[in-house]
Amino acid sequence: MLSHLSGIASDMTLSIVEPAPGLKEETGLPQLANAQQSLNCSGVPYTSGCSWDEFFQNFGKRPPIFGAFTSPAYSNIGYALLGKVIENVTGKPYAQYLQDAIFKPTNMSRSSVGAPSNTSAAFIPAGTSWYGANLGYERSTGGVYSTNNDLLRFGKAILSSHLLSPAKTRAWMKPRSFTSSTGVFVGEAWEIVRGKNLTSDGHVIDIYTKTGNLYDYTNILVLIPDYDLVLAMNLAGAQSSISEIQVLLSALITQVLPVVDEIGKTTAAKKYTGTFTSGNDSSITLSVDDYGLLVTNFIANGVNVSSGYSALQGADVNTTIRLYPTDLSSGNRTSWRAIYQTSSAEELASFSSELFFPDGSCQSWATISLPTYGMQSLDHFIFEQDKSGDLQSVEAKAWEIVYRRKK
Repeated sequence: MLSHLSGIASDMTLSIVEPAPGLKEETGLPQLANAQQSLNCSGVPYTSGCSWDEFFQNFGKRPPIFGAFTSPAYSNIGYALLGKVIENVTGKPYAQYLQDAIFKPTNMSRSSVGAPSNTSAAFIPAGTSWYGANLGYERSTGGVYSTNNDLLRFGKAILSSHLLSPAKTRAWMKPRSFTSSTGVFVGEAWEIVRGKNLTSDGHVIDIYTKTGNLYDYTNILVLIPDYDLVLAMNLAGAQSSISEIQVLLSALITQVLPVVDEIGKTTAAKKYTGTFTSGNDSSITLSVDDYGLLVTNFIANGVNVSSGYSALQGADVNTTIRLYPTDLSSGNRTSWRAIYQTSSAEELASFSSELFFPDGSCQSWATISLPTYGMQSLDHFIFEQDKSGDLQSVEAKAWEIVYRRKK
């Protein structure tokens, strides 16, 4: 249900409140029978929230949208049921579970389920406001009160695997289904968007978001794992909406990411670039350009690896070699993988133009760890850094050579 693939209706609350004034008259809808009238519970301001008994008695009256796993359809009910499952499994009230499992471990001291009694720091829009609304069984759908700083703490805890193991965190932060938009994917609670042309090289950046909206309150939590970046934004007032916060976020992202990317390149240039040698006939030189960490020279046992690799592939141009980090490390040693590119930019563009899908020439995912020599991949390199993070040696696994920084 958290991947929005259950096929069930989005909500029950909006089905049992009094219909919007004029809806029947303006659209030709029939008069509701008594059994179809409002239950007088919903959680809207100045009314009580619906109970679980009222939910189970009434939600089955709503027909499904799709068969399960057909197509994503946003569902608040999935979050409500998750809260119910948490209470049944842990034996704790939902609010207490969040306090013990999330708020306390991440120091989210200004977050709570339900409105805090002290409203001195609260932003409450004038007129009718959903602040303090009793959401009943839907507390786990939109009942958390928080601040920007607390949301940032939560995002940092996710990216640092403070709440889940690294493997579970990575498994969680993946898409589960697609939408009709080529740039929007659905995860388990995540609304994942992909952006291009946000940086000078135009590479694809995956941005994980979770948006919340309760009429005059809207917020968004944003995680960008590639840059270890967390953003949070809260809006309140009559103009607060999901579309408004998406526009504001887009304006922020387009300004912030290019700067963060340039800072990353500058930092990488200081820590990783330079020439590394082994004996008199082996050396490797690393530099940084718009596309990452570039191997500008790679000599192993007196042989120019770039030229030799091109000859093996029958390529007319020198092989371009770039190194990319993986998430594997031990102490001060980290595992990197190389991408060997034997085609020119023109050849890649020509190939992509013949395909019906975009960026088709980028298929490195299918060739990582190939070819091999003596059970070692030619693309496997180990970096060893000192305490300050500066690269001191590069080990080319297949060549059994350790290159050390040239003094």
